[in-house]
Amino acid sequence: MVAGAIIASTAKMDLKIPVEIFGATLFLAIVGLADDIKSIPILPRLTLQAIAVGMVVFSGAGDLRIVPTCPFWIERGLLLLAGLWFVNLVNFMDGLTG
Repeated sequence: MVAGAIIASTAKMDLKIPVEIFGATLFLAIVGLADDIKSIPILPRLTLQAIAVGMVVFSGAGDLRIVPTCPFWIERGLLLLAGLWFVNLVNFMDGLTG
């Protein structure tokens, strides 16, 4: 229902949400829901989260760079690590409220 509302509202506003980013977001939501229903062990959950973050990081254009002097693979690796850290930070903060 929420995904349908997002799609409907983006059609009106003419936003261009890449399919990879929408899919990764939906995938993270499903993993989070499954983890809330029945606890997923740490390593499989971290792997699934890394896949979702990787979909976002590596879906960007090859010429899209934050630090052009840094080698591409180091920059993307750091982005993957930072994204994974952020997802787990949000998941941890969400778990604090019960």
